[in-house]
Amino acid sequence: MIPERRQLVIDSWKALSPNGREVGAMFYRRLFEIDPTLRVLFDGAVMEQIRTTGLGLREAWRRGVFCRLGEGSVDMPAVLERLRGSGYGSWLVVEQDRFIQPGQTLDMVADDQAHNRALLRELGA
Repeated sequence: MIPERRQLVIDSWKALSPNGREVGAMFYRRLFEIDPTLRVLFDGAVMEQIRTTGLGLREAWRRGVFCRLGEGSVDMPAVLERLRGSGYGSWLVVEQDRFIQPGQTLDMVADDQAHNRALLRELGA
C-alpha cells in the first residue's frame, strides 16, 4: 500500500473511532439490508453482540473475533464459492485485525497469518 493510502486508512479510523459503536452497528445493519443472505456467514455470539449493540472494534478484538481462517464462524469455502458464482474474478483481501492477548507473541500472530495464506491457497483463492 502506498504511503498516501496507508495514511488515508489511518486517518479514517481515527475519525470513526469516537463513534465506533454506532458505526459498527450501522455497518452491519446496512450490510444485511443489502444482502440478508450474508447474515449466516456472520454466525456467532460475539458477532451477534457486535451487530446488535455495536460493541466496537477494541471490544471485538478483546473477545477474540479475529481468529485463524477456518476456525471461526465464517464458512470460508462458502464465501469463496459465492464470489466465484457471482462471476467475481478480481482481488480478494482478507483482513484479520489482531489484538495481541497476554501470553501471545508476534511470532504466534505471524504463524496465524501463514496458516491463513496456506488455507486460502488450498481453497483456490
